Amino acid sequence: WNGAASFVVVLLGALALPVVTYGWAGNLSQLHEWWVVVTTSTAPNLAGQDNISIAGMWAAWLGIGTPAAWLSAVTGLALLAACGWAVTRGSRVESPDYLDASLLLFAIPLLSPQGWDYVLLVSTPAVMLLLDRLDLLDRPIQWLLWGSLALIGLTFWDVLGRDLFKALMMSRALTVCALFEFGVLVHLRLRRAA
Repeated sequence: WNGAASFVVVLLGALALPVVTYGWAGNLSQLHEWWVVVTTSTAPNLAGQDNISIAGMWAAWLGIGTPAAWLSAVTGLALLAACGWAVTRGSRVESPDYLDASLLLFAIPLLSPQGWDYVLLVSTPAVMLLLDRLDLLDRPIQWLLWGSLALIGLTFWDVLGRDLFKALMMSRALTVCALFEFGVLVHLRLRRAA
């Protein structure tokens, strides 16, 4: 509860602190404009090649609309449920904090509709954990994990060229790879390996 209370205090402070510069009316105006930008730019950004979010994946595959929105919501809720399950199972391992934090960081670019590909950098702790526990995984999972890590880590416009890079990004293969890696992290918790 202390952590939740601290979060609320920091959040309220972050929302109120700009009052010093903008005043109350100016701060509310800034927050409103931020909300407008976020809500009006989401749909166009979903179809962009640099979006690796779950919502972007479904929008690319099905088009922006109700089916993609529902599947995004269901997939996102499943991802959150997996995080919740893994964190609650953390009490059964000696040192659960690293995997817990890795999962939560990894979820950020996948859940955010503005999930730009470079935000996958926050998954670095998860990648390090996966590499550290690689020998605990079955051989097929190891090979798939190596392929997934290579695909995400080596997808550069400069290396692949414009057409191949765009095709790969629009296929949302990187999102599928990220979801697989996320699943392997949850699998490690299931096996009490992290």
